[in-house]
Amino acid sequence: MGDVNETKKGKTTAGMLKRNLTNILGGGTAGGKSKDKAHPKRVTGNAFRAQGDDGSLAEQAEQQALVEALSPQQLNEEFEIMLDDRNLDANKKAPLMSVSDNQKRQMLLMHYRDKAQRNTKFVTPEDFRNYLKQTDPASEKTLKCLESLKVCLTSNTVSWIQSFGREGVDVVFRILGVAVSDGGSKYGAKIQIESLRCLNSIMNTKVWF
Repeated sequence: MGDVNETKKGKTTAGMLKRNLTNILGGGTAGGKSKDKAHPKRVTGNAFRAQGDDGSLAEQAEQQALVEALSPQQLNEEFEIMLDDRNLDANKKAPLMSVSDNQKRQMLLMHYRDKAQRNTKFVTPEDFRNYLKQTDPASEKTLKCLESLKVCLTSNTVSWIQSFGREGVDVVFRILGVAVSDGGSKYGAKIQIESLRCLNSIMNTKVWF
């Protein structure tokens, strides 16, 4: 009976932490120019990158072991990088940085698992860039890709947008230019709208190229 209660307690705590993080992040992205910030060298390197979309128990156990092994200093470094990746300003970061080490570890685990579980037709920024380069800019395929890109730009992290980069922005501008010059095409008007939405999402982050 005691094990069942402990399990329920653990699930409740994780749920409360996730709601707490969601509520604090709920204010939207902050506009304006970015301020470059130098982080200390990350001891953990690439250990927490998504291991794949299957979310296997073995991978989750490995992630948990890595998080548990972090020293207090490493934990704070990883946690602050996670908050920066969420595009948070100082006011939103402050209450999260003050939570206990145990809560930070649980939030980190949720963050890494959420990243690993994202599964769309286009997964990486390179997927979007390459597809949009090769596809007819006035086609329905381009429109669908732009719609998916808009979702990723608003739901993914700052580092994802940085990876999309200036090259990705130039591709979207090229598609927008074609749509404007060929306004009579079947999907031209919708492609213009989705292109502008993508560009607006990028400009509303702390990152601009």
